[in-house]
Amino acid sequence: MKGGPILPRDAAPTGFTATLEALLREVPEALCATLLDAEGETIDLATRIDAFDARVYSAEFALPLATLRTALRHLEAGPLRELRLTGDRRAAVLRQVSDGCDVLVVVEGSVVLPFAARAVARASVFLAEETGMPSRRPISLRPEAMPGDAPEAFLEDGRARRIVEVLGAYEATMLESLLVRTAEGDECVIARDPTTGRWFRI
Repeated sequence: MKGGPILPRDAAPTGFTATLEALLREVPEALCATLLDAEGETIDLATRIDAFDARVYSAEFALPLATLRTALRHLEAGPLRELRLTGDRRAAVLRQVSDGCDVLVVVEGSVVLPFAARAVARASVFLAEETGMPSRRPISLRPEAMPGDAPEAFLEDGRARRIVEVLGAYEATMLESLLVRTAEGDECVIARDPTTGRWFRI
């Protein structure tokens, strides 16, 4: 299945189709990439497996996601950004795109999961722009980074978080966006507002 062809679509393409298909091409081990709503309905997909099976994957995530998000609200932990699941044969990564909208990628094996997660984080930037409701929040920088430079740190929830590594930059996007790693080991996607010059976490 690795690197197999993307199957012909059984529905008309949407504004999300090109990004989902590019995601599959970037991750040869990916079986499918689906964009799903809060009820687990598939908004759009790209797949190397039967489209029905890909839609079933989306549907099966609806209940556990709702339960997990309820628990996070009770814990006052903030919104769910990313979920990774690893099994003996397959693994999955799900990432929030915007409120009520997530992208899910199922991969063969688990070794590739960290690479797949980075690819999903990049794709979520484009998908969020297409929804018109990007899921992002302001990040304060002290000092503000100059255009073209990566910030050294940002403030989040009243505390400074230092950036130790830039993992990638996003091209072909309206926003200047970076995937970075913090000193605590967290991976964050940040984007610069071209109007204000301030950075946002996606």
